Amino acid sequence: MKFTPTKNVLLPSTRHLQSAYTSLYALNEDARLIINLMRDEADKLGFIPIPSLLKLINEADSLIWQRDDHGHKIGYLIHSAPKYRSTLHVHLTVVEIDKRRRKHATRAVAQLINKAYKCESPEIRLRCAADLQANLFWQELGFQLIATIPNTTKNQRLINVYELPRNAFKQIAHELIIPNPIKAIGEP
Repeated sequence: MKFTPTKNVLLPSTRHLQSAYTSLYALNEDARLIINLMRDEADKLGFIPIPSLLKLINEADSLIWQRDDHGHKIGYLIHSAPKYRSTLHVHLTVVEIDKRRRKHATRAVAQLINKAYKCESPEIRLRCAADLQANLFWQELGFQLIATIPNTTKNQRLINVYELPRNAFKQIAHELIIPNPIKAIGEP
């Protein structure tokens, strides 16, 4: 299998994942972690085709790793490609079950806010199934519920749409990982 390098991540090219029978063992460690966590949490996550996610990660700065205190990768946050003055969308965030509630995801969101600030995004948006505990996490971080919509798939779940406006980038209510992200990235 051929691998396509991007920054510090090596993931397989999506053309090598066309087959539904692609062997998980043929992928590198990063891709395996992403796919395994997606499979472990499949009942909670919306359907996002794996080749589409890997393509996004390979072509844009769209991946934030969540790491434990020893630097081991334990989860990730995948978001839309940062574009100047465009909304940044969270596509997927997953952390290993036994590593939750230890601020790893909060740190990843702090990194996402820094990216959004740098590209002058007006807001960060995400969708979350209304029946998940993750809704509390997003609310505690200051994300505002802006809509609840029906799921467009066969799944009957309602979907909550959250937004963190630019004027709220300076604070993270859940934990002040970076008291002022603007200062943290060196802006006056």
